[in-house]
Amino acid sequence: MMNEQKFSEKLDECEKLGIPRSKWIKRTIERVIVPKRFKKTSAGKKLLASFVGASEVPYTPIELIEDISSKIPLLKTSNVKIAIFYTVEAAIWFIHKLGFTDVTVITETYDDWIADKAEFYGYKYFTSNEVKEKKMKFDLELLNPPYQNVDAQKGCLWANVVSTAYDHLDDNGILCAIIPDSWMGGTLTKISDKKTTKGSLRCKVIDNLDVIHISCGNRINNFFPTVANNFSYFIGIKHQTRSETVLETNLGIEKITLSNSKFIPSNYNHAIKSLLDVTLFCNDYLKVFNGTAKYRIAKNPKKGTSNVQDNEYSFPFVTTSANYTKGLFGYSKSPAPLSNQSKIIWSNSGYNAPFYDNIGKFGLGDHAEAILVDNDHEGNMITWFLTESKLIRALSLLKAGSGKESGFTSISHFIPDKIRLLTEPSDENVNNLFGFSDEIISLIEALLSNEIPRQN
Repeated sequence: MMNEQKFSEKLDECEKLGIPRSKWIKRTIERVIVPKRFKKTSAGKKLLASFVGASEVPYTPIELIEDISSKIPLLKTSNVKIAIFYTVEAAIWFIHKLGFTDVTVITETYDDWIADKAEFYGYKYFTSNEVKEKKMKFDLELLNPPYQNVDAQKGCLWANVVSTAYDHLDDNGILCAIIPDSWMGGTLTKISDKKTTKGSLRCKVIDNLDVIHISCGNRINNFFPTVANNFSYFIGIKHQTRSETVLETNLGIEKITLSNSKFIPSNYNHAIKSLLDVTLFCNDYLKVFNGTAKYRIAKNPKKGTSNVQDNEYSFPFVTTSANYTKGLFGYSKSPAPLSNQSKIIWSNSGYNAPFYDNIGKFGLGDHAEAILVDNDHEGNMITWFLTESKLIRALSLLKAGSGKESGFTSISHFIPDKIRLLTEPSDENVNNLFGFSDEIISLIEALLSNEIPRQN
């Protein structure tokens, strides 16, 4: 079995010969380094997975680490304290090759395999709790945390890892994280001390770091062909200065001012900037009212709700589109929010399916949202805009989401108030209302016809 020194030497040979190292790593480990009998053991599977990427262990391709490191100013000097969160195999080899010595490897729980790797290179190894107890600080942090889903109690695992890393970042330190791109669509909610959700992570990144670079799109996704996520990475510096951010998407490289952006677009160029500035980033939006989880379609005397209407439970309310599009409503003892008011209602769970409640028949239950309207003309125009206009469909394509969002869910709180002035239900009137140039009109058509490259 090939030892570590010979393996590193072979990597250098591949580089001199121009052989892609990632391909050599996979082929060599599968055919040469790991005996067949060892591959079937749990340790062997973990070893293969840490190189090839098909495992519960995060895998970071060497080429991606090289791409990130080329954009990090601190890597031009060697006297820095480096922390590696989960990005173990490729990151350790690459940093070792550059000659760094003050490196700490950090994982959530103790891992024998990772501990052995760290020891081989002479690096320190601690769990997150140990780092917290020692109050350690670092000049540079590299992260590629596990991509588990959001947990209702503990929050999103990968977002929590980023939050923990930030807590251990020294002043003027640099944090680099490879994470799913859904953080880019998070709203600017306040950070929670108990858990870090994707929305509050966005707030924490923007408010406390000077984010100098963000990459997303198919170029990043292609590094992880077997993982069902859209990926991104960002590089941020912990200091007070705020500069423009270089945003790299499928459309190329542009600069964006994050403080002026309600979200970070998954595609971006000059035309998209012009479109967003007069729509989703205009700072003058329709006021959206939210329903409450108290009102659910279920028999619950304590909360005063039922799935059957009778003399006691007489006030109807709507919940998800999966229910109200099938004629399923809840009923309550007292009116739910916004009962008896003219409004447009939609669901923030599943497809929106907006409809105009012109007489205020329904209140807002769990997962229901609405905007109030002054008259039938306004109600009909806005309902048409939300259900049929080209603009709302095009705008919905520009925001990274969680995978559970559909329709205009991801932008429902950024709908320009100007749409109240629409006089006729047509895309031409929408274009005239916003004063769109021919370039923006062509952009909208390109987005809807798939001419704009999307995520894989």
